[in-house]
Amino acid sequence: MSKKKKDGRVYSLLTAVLAACAALLVVAIAIESHLPERAQPSLPSGATSAPQATAVPLALSASPTAEPAASATPAPEAEVFEFLPVYTRAQTAEKVIAITMDGCREVENLGYAVAAARQYGAALTLFPYGEAVMSDGMGDLLRRCVFELGFEVENRTWSNGQLYRLSETEMLTEIWSADVAVDYVLNMEYDMHFFRMYGGTGARDARTHAYLKQLGYDAIVNWTVAGSDASLEDLTESLEPGNIYLFDTSEDSVRTLESFMEFAAGQGYRMVTLNELLGYEQNAMAQPTEPILSHVMPALENYEPTHAELRIGDRAWETLLLQMRLSELGYLAADGADGIYGESTSAAVSQFQAACGLMGTGIATTETQDRLFADDAPRNTDPAPTVRSAASPTPAAADGD
Repeated sequence: MSKKKKDGRVYSLLTAVLAACAALLVVAIAIESHLPERAQPSLPSGATSAPQATAVPLALSASPTAEPAASATPAPEAEVFEFLPVYTRAQTAEKVIAITMDGCREVENLGYAVAAARQYGAALTLFPYGEAVMSDGMGDLLRRCVFELGFEVENRTWSNGQLYRLSETEMLTEIWSADVAVDYVLNMEYDMHFFRMYGGTGARDARTHAYLKQLGYDAIVNWTVAGSDASLEDLTESLEPGNIYLFDTSEDSVRTLESFMEFAAGQGYRMVTLNELLGYEQNAMAQPTEPILSHVMPALENYEPTHAELRIGDRAWETLLLQMRLSELGYLAADGADGIYGESTSAAVSQFQAACGLMGTGIATTETQDRLFADDAPRNTDPAPTVRSAASPTPAAADGD
C-alpha cells in the first residue's frame, strides 16, 4: 500500500488540526526557502519525465466526523496489535553487511563517504534528518546517490525528535515531514521501507508503529555496531555476515568508515543496501502526479493496541502514559513522567503491584497495566511517592546526531 495515496483523516480534536497546520507550514516554508531549484532526475530509457512540481505550502484537511450507525450487534473483539519488525542485523551466512549513514548533517563529509563507497563497491543506505535533506547541496547529492549509484534513502525523522515524548501532532509531523522532504528533493513519489528512531529506541512504541504501518513502512532498523563510536580495530574484529553498521557524517567517522570499507572489501565482503540485506524489494518510485507539497499529512487512524509488556530501557509513548498514571495515583513523583522506563518507574510499578497483591517485579505486565488503568486502581497511601532516579538508561548510540 503506497503511503503517498492516503487521504487525510479526521482529527479527533480541532486544536490538533490547528497545531499540525502550523507545524507543517513551518516545514513548507523551510523547504521553499532553503532548497535550490531541483534538477529533473535521470530515469531509465523509455520513462516519461513529469513537469517539475510547484512548491506550495503543506496543508491539513479535516473531514466532518460521521456518527456511527446504531447497532444491536456486539462489537467484535479488538485484534491483537502487531508491531513492525525491528532489525539490528540479518541472519545470513553470506559475507554481506550493510552500512548506514545516520543524520547526514555534514553534506561535504557525506560526499566523501559516498565517493569512498563507490571506490570500494559499497551501496550505502542513508538515514538523513528531514531538515538535513534541505541543506545546500544535499538535494544534488541525494539525487546522484539514488538515480546514479543505486543507494537508498530511509526515514530518520525531521529533527531527531524523541517521538515517545511528543504530542500526537508533533510525532506525526516528525515522520511525515521527513518523508515529504525526500520526495521533494528527488521530485519523485519515493516509497521508503525503513524507519530509525532517536537512539535506536521504540521497539515497543505502539503509537509510532501504528503510524508507520499506516504510511506503508515495513520495519524499524537499528544497528549491530555503532561505527562512529568504535575504533577501526574494534570494527575489523566485529566484521560478521549480516551486521548492520551505523556511521554519522562527522569528519572522524567518515575517515574510519573509509578504512573499514577497504578492510571489508579486502575480506571478500559485499556492502549492500538494507533492502538487499534484509530481503526486501528496492524502494519503489514514480513520477508525481501532483505537486509534492500539496500532499496532505494523514491523521493517525484509530488503533487498539493491547498493553504490551514494558520494562527497564523501554522508551515509548505507552511508557509516558504509564508514568502519568503512576503519578496520578501517587506512586511516582510529578516530574517522573519522561517516557523512559528507568529504575524509578520500575520501583513505582513494584509498589503498585504490591498494593494490588501482585508479585512486585517492577515489570509492567499486561495484567499490571490493566489493573493500573482500571477505575478502581488503588492509590498510594504513602505521603512520599517514588522520586525519579537521576540516572536514566541512555540509548546505545547516535542520540546527538
